[in-house]
Amino acid sequence: MKKIAVIIASMCLPAVAGAQTVYTLQQCRQMAVENNVEARKADREIEQADLTRKQVYTKFFPQVSASAWGLKSNEGLVGFNYTLASLMPTSMANLMPTLSAMVPQETMVQLNNSLNEEQSISLMDRMYEISISAIQPVFLGGRLVNGYRLSKLGVEAAEIQKERTVKETESKVEEYYWKLVSLEEKKKTVKVLRERLNSISHEVETAVKAGLTERNDLLQVQLRQNQLDKSDVELQNNIDVLKSLMAQYMGLKDATYDIAVPDMMADSTALLLDDPNHQNALYNTPEYRLMEKNVEKAALETKIERGSYLPTVAVGASYSRDHMHQISTDSYGMIFAILSVPISNWWGGSYAIKKKKLAEQTARDEIVSNSEQLVIKMQKNRNDVLTAKKQLDISRKSIDQAKENYRLNQVYYKAGTISMSELLEAQQLYQEAQDEYVDDYTDLQQKLLVYKQSVGIE
Repeated sequence: MKKIAVIIASMCLPAVAGAQTVYTLQQCRQMAVENNVEARKADREIEQADLTRKQVYTKFFPQVSASAWGLKSNEGLVGFNYTLASLMPTSMANLMPTLSAMVPQETMVQLNNSLNEEQSISLMDRMYEISISAIQPVFLGGRLVNGYRLSKLGVEAAEIQKERTVKETESKVEEYYWKLVSLEEKKKTVKVLRERLNSISHEVETAVKAGLTERNDLLQVQLRQNQLDKSDVELQNNIDVLKSLMAQYMGLKDATYDIAVPDMMADSTALLLDDPNHQNALYNTPEYRLMEKNVEKAALETKIERGSYLPTVAVGASYSRDHMHQISTDSYGMIFAILSVPISNWWGGSYAIKKKKLAEQTARDEIVSNSEQLVIKMQKNRNDVLTAKKQLDISRKSIDQAKENYRLNQVYYKAGTISMSELLEAQQLYQEAQDEYVDDYTDLQQKLLVYKQSVGIE
């Protein structure tokens, strides 16, 4: 497809006129993209999507966990009472009568008391255990791989969405720009007509004083001057409002700036729109690429849903060390494998998978239907541009005709062959022709932007 060429006066750097900075259209668009809230929001959404991708990527590595616990009790968890006599083996107990005959009676009494004295023991009042384990997923039914692909798809979709946001931002600021150009040009027309009317007013006032014309002519001129003054006030108010809107979009703190206005009367509307291939252009548009991502997303979600009903396999290793006070301190390690089969989930899983497949088919149908609508929209936008170009050509002829008509009426009035009202009417027609040309010119630029964006042309 041939490029659309529109020659517009532009500068690489902002110029300074007096105390105010003058911005070109390109600079206005660039500042809006850099400072607009929606554009910054799109950047953050890309960053969030990329962080999600990185988070999912960590799931490919072993999942490591560690745990520790300890216990300190005022009493042991295990305890019992005992006597030494109860612990003596039978053979030793049988020797006690013999022993009593061999030792003094007093000593034997003390020994019996010691053997039969009740004692207690308490265990496990201090314990701890430390363990660490790592589990590596081997097969999760494709959910991990497809989940990562889905996260990458989210990044790509966010980047495409930013393209749309940038284009919408540029489109909005350009709409403001051309409206402002229209108002500025109309204000210039009012200024030129006022200067000419002031000259006519001076001539008519002189003629009235000399008795060469009626005072009614002077009053008609003054009424016309009042109309121009009123138009000037309204135009300036609209200019101030638009400048404030543009300043907010461009991130400026105030509206003390001007815009570079192109030479509208120059031959600056040469359009190269010969036989564009809108079907090929379709594939470059962010709208189509987003629909493609939506189809891919639906397909991956179907795979993930199917994978949730497949067996999962994981391997792992762990190491533990535990200490039971007064009993033992042990360390041990192990490796293991885990196989999980979601048998009961199969009962309802087939229906869930069918739902995902239906959603996938809907996405495929939408891309076909919406693509046809996008191509039709491209053709409409192209027709709008061509129509606007024809209207501009007609307006250009109308300016030349109205200008010549106004010039002749000035001559006729000075010759006394027409009235002042006819002269002022000719001037009014000239102003209307100028304003109509300005409106048609700016309308063409906006329609041209809409067409360029619809076919993916920068």
